[in-house]
Amino acid sequence: DYYRFKQRIYFDIKYSKKLKPFQIQFRTRFQIGYADISPDYKSGNTEYYLRNKFSLKKEIKKNCTPYVSFELFSPLNYPRTSAFDDMRATAGVEYSFSKRNKIDVFYMIQKQLNVSISTTDFILGIGYYFKL
Repeated sequence: DYYRFKQRIYFDIKYSKKLKPFQIQFRTRFQIGYADISPDYKSGNTEYYLRNKFSLKKEIKKNCTPYVSFELFSPLNYPRTSAFDDMRATAGVEYSFSKRNKIDVFYMIQKQLNVSISTTDFILGIGYYFKL
């Protein structure tokens, strides 16, 4: 029944290691989120998160790479009884058409943690990547 605009700024640090035939990746993301920027904007609408993601990929063919990943969301600017309030688990396949073009098909489960009424989202997605 309503919508709102949200803006995000984030900074990533990534580490990747190849252990043939697998590739292990770890990413930590510092995210700042602003909601409802308008004339009646209040500074309390700013959210700070630390998001840690672990991924495991296995190259089957030169252009086909299935993967699994797990991500935890840690709020930084409001008190919680627990360190995490969201999690994402994803399984998918990346397919490269060329060095510059790649498609990603995935299934994600996103769940709220440590709240009285938790929601779980089941997401089927497709992404397209183009390298400049």
